[in-house]
Amino acid sequence: MNNFPWNRIPVIKLIIPFLCGILISLKLEIPLTLTFLLSVSLLVPAILILKMGVKQRYRLRYVQGAFIIISVLSAACFMTNAFKEINKKYHFKNDLARYSMIIGKVTELPEEKEKTFKSVIQVVSILEGNKVIHKRGKVLVYFRKDFNSDHLEYGDVIVFKNKIKEIDPPGNPGQFNFKDFLSNKQIYHQAFLEEGEWHPLKQNHAIPLIKKIIHIRILIIEILKQNIPGDDESAIAQALIAGYKTDLSFDVRQSFASTGAMHVLAVSGLHVGIIFLVFSKIFFFLKRVPYGNYLFLLINLLVLWFYAILTGLSPSVLRACAMFSFVLIGQSIRRSTNVFSSIYTSAFILLLIDPYFITQVGFQLSYAAVLGIIVFQPELYGLIHTKKKWWIINSVWSLTAVSIAAQLATFPLGLLYFTQFPVYFLVSNLIVIPAATLIMYCGFSFLIFTFCGIELISGLLAKLLNLLLLVLNKSVLIIQNFPHGLIEEVHISTAMTLILYALIIFTFLLIVKKNKSYLILAVASFLLFLSGYTYWHLKASQTKELVFYSIKGNTLIGLYDGQNIVFYGDSLILQDYETLKYNTFRDVWRHGQKADKVMRINFGEPYQSDHLYIKNNLIQFYDKMIVLVDKKVEQKSLGEIQEGMLLVLREGVFFNFKENQIKQHFLVFDGSTDYYKRRLWVKLANDQHFRHTDVIESGAYKIDIE
Repeated sequence: MNNFPWNRIPVIKLIIPFLCGILISLKLEIPLTLTFLLSVSLLVPAILILKMGVKQRYRLRYVQGAFIIISVLSAACFMTNAFKEINKKYHFKNDLARYSMIIGKVTELPEEKEKTFKSVIQVVSILEGNKVIHKRGKVLVYFRKDFNSDHLEYGDVIVFKNKIKEIDPPGNPGQFNFKDFLSNKQIYHQAFLEEGEWHPLKQNHAIPLIKKIIHIRILIIEILKQNIPGDDESAIAQALIAGYKTDLSFDVRQSFASTGAMHVLAVSGLHVGIIFLVFSKIFFFLKRVPYGNYLFLLINLLVLWFYAILTGLSPSVLRACAMFSFVLIGQSIRRSTNVFSSIYTSAFILLLIDPYFITQVGFQLSYAAVLGIIVFQPELYGLIHTKKKWWIINSVWSLTAVSIAAQLATFPLGLLYFTQFPVYFLVSNLIVIPAATLIMYCGFSFLIFTFCGIELISGLLAKLLNLLLLVLNKSVLIIQNFPHGLIEEVHISTAMTLILYALIIFTFLLIVKKNKSYLILAVASFLLFLSGYTYWHLKASQTKELVFYSIKGNTLIGLYDGQNIVFYGDSLILQDYETLKYNTFRDVWRHGQKADKVMRINFGEPYQSDHLYIKNNLIQFYDKMIVLVDKKVEQKSLGEIQEGMLLVLREGVFFNFKENQIKQHFLVFDGSTDYYKRRLWVKLANDQHFRHTDVIESGAYKIDIE
C-alpha cells in the first residue's frame, strides 16, 4: 500500500464525483436543464483559470478543483437522467392506450421457461388503423410455448396484440424489487402473449456478425449437451464455456452459492483472463515481426470481444474485456500499463455508455473483487515467505491470498444482497478455480478439434472434460455438506455495509502501515457498526406490527411482537418454503429474526400468548381484532361485534355490501380471492364508501400497533 500509485491515476480524481453524480441522479429527479447549466457554468471558469499566470493558478487551485468536481458531478447527473428512456417523447408509454397492435424486434436470445419463452422486445412502431407510428421502448415478453415461439430467434421482427402493462412494484415489505431491477435496464413494461396473440413477420433485423456469433453459441451449447451426459455437468460446462446459465438447476446454483464458488459459473474476469493469456501466448511471435504489435493487438481485441458477444455481453464480461483491452493497447504503444488506471478507465467508459451498469450487482461485485485482489493480495501474500523451490506451496498460498483478498472486498456486498456468507470459501476456491481453468482449456480445445472434424482427439478431450466436470461438481457438493458451512439470513442495511467497508479498509491500513491514526479510525468504525447493529436489534425487539401479505391465491397474516413472530395462514402456503422465502423472509430478517424461528399456525388451530389470541375465525392481537370472513361466518353477526374490526374477505364468501353496519369496519380483500371477484368487491366498496384495501393490487397492508 505504500506504493499505491494515487498520483499516477489522474482519472480517479474524476471517477469519484462522476460516480456520486450517477448515484444522486438515481435517487433524485433533478431537472436536466439545471444540471446541464450548472456543469457548463462551472467548467468555463475552471478552464479560464488555466490561462492565468502561474501564481494566480496556484492561488486558485482549490477553487478550480471544486469547480471541476461539481461540474463533473452535475454532468453525471445530467447524463444519467438523459439516459432514462421512459422520459423520452418517442417512448410508446405516452400513447399506449390508443393502439391495438405493436411491431417489435427480439433483442435477446429467447430463454426457455417451464411453460413460456422469455425475451426482451424493442418496440419499433405502433399501428393505428393503417397508419404506422414510429415509437421506441423495451418490453419484457413471455410467449406461450408453441411452434412459433419455439423457432423465435434474436433479431426477428414480430407484430403482437397490445397486452402491455406496467411491471408491478413489490407487493410485500422487503421483497425483491423486480420493477426497479428491470427499470435499471430501461425496461418498464411486460406482456404475456398467448398463442395467436402475436405473429412473426418473416423479417430479421439482427446485425449479421452478432447473429452469426449467437448461432455459434447455440451450436456450442448443442455440442456440449450431446457430448456431456450428466445434466448438471452439461449445465456447468455451458455456463463456464458459453456463459449460458439457463440449464443450471436450483440444486447446482445453491451448492455453488453456499460454498462461495458461484462466481465461477458467472463468466467474468477469470474467464476473460484465461482467454487473454491463451491467445497472448499463441500469437506472441507476431511481436517479433515489423508492425506485428498492431496485428497482435487487433487479433487479441477481436478474440476478446468475440468471446464477450459469445457469452452474452454481461456486465462482468464487459468490464473484464474493457480492462484487458486497455492493457493490450498500452502494451502495443510500448507504455507501462497501470492496472489501476485500466480499471478506473474501463469503469468510466462503461458508465459513460450506460450509467445504470452501476446498479447491477454483478458489476459491483466484479469491480470490488478486482480492486480487492490488486490492493490486498500482494500484502497478504507477503505475510508468509516460502522458498522459491517450493513452487506448489507458493502456488497454493498465492491462490489462497487471491481468494481471501476477493472475499474481503466482496463479502459486505454479499451480506447486503444475498444475506449469507460461505464459511469454506477458501477450500472451495482452491479446488474450483484450478478446475474451472482446466475445464476451459480442455473445453475450448475440444470445441476446436470438433469443428475441425478430428474425432479421435475430440473424443478423448470429451472424456477428459467429463471427468473434470464430474470432479468439480462432486467436490462442490462435498464441501456444501461440511457442517456449519453457510452463515445465512444475515441482514444489514446499505449504511451498515459502507461502515463495514470502512472497517475493513482502516484495519488493513493499520496492519500494513502500523499508524495509530488508522487504529483510531478502525476502532471508531467498529464501534459505529456495533452501535448501529445494536440499535437495529433493539428497535426490532420493540416493533409490533400486523401485516396482511400480498400472495396470489393465498391468505397469510404476519403478527410481529418484537422477536416473537407468528404466521397465520393456509397450510399450503405455510409449507411452501420457496413462496414464503420470496414474499416474507426479508421482512422477517428486517425484524432481526431467523425464518425457522417463525411460529406457523394453520387456519382452524387455536393459539394463545400474552398479546395474541386465535380461535376459529377470530384473531385478537393487542387492541386489533381480525375476523376471517368465509362461509362459516354469518355476516349479520359482524355488526354485533365491537367497532373498528378488520374483516378479511376470503374466497367463496358471499358478502352483502348494502348492510350499513359494515361501514364501522375495515375490509381487507386478500389473495385467496380471484381477480374478477376482487374487482367487483373494490367497485362495490367504493360505491358504498367503505374503508378497504386490495392487497394484491395495492400491496401488503401493514398496521403499526401502538
